Amino acid sequence: MGYIKRNYNKICKYCLKEFTTTNNKKLYCNDKCRVDCINSKYEKVGRNDGLNTGTIGAINELIVCVDLMSKGCEVFRAVSPASPCDLAVLKNKKLFRVEVTSGYIKDGKIISNKKLDDRHDVLATVVNGKILYEPEQLI
Repeated sequence: MGYIKRNYNKICKYCLKEFTTTNNKKLYCNDKCRVDCINSKYEKVGRNDGLNTGTIGAINELIVCVDLMSKGCEVFRAVSPASPCDLAVLKNKKLFRVEVTSGYIKDGKIISNKKLDDRHDVLATVVNGKILYEPEQLI
């Protein structure tokens, strides 16, 4: 005897339209509503729609490079995309490993998916061309 799939009538969490699905856990009527709902929770600043994430990452690395060079640092970019940090920065005869990440604003705070760890000394979070360094006193 075969398995019969059950249909569920649901209300889309984003557009509030009714839809039918065989997955009782489904919250959205389609992928567009799912993505729009997730994006609506965050103030996405400078999202650069149409660019892939690798290009956005490279742009943000260059933004940080320009900022650090304008502060008198010597800046070196990683050749390998698998490097533990994006930049090596020499300032006042001290070498710092810098990881660059993209961020967004939620409830007035800058949020990023990366955290400061032992693979880098400074985390540079870029939101809409502005940079937050953590910890700031190193740079």
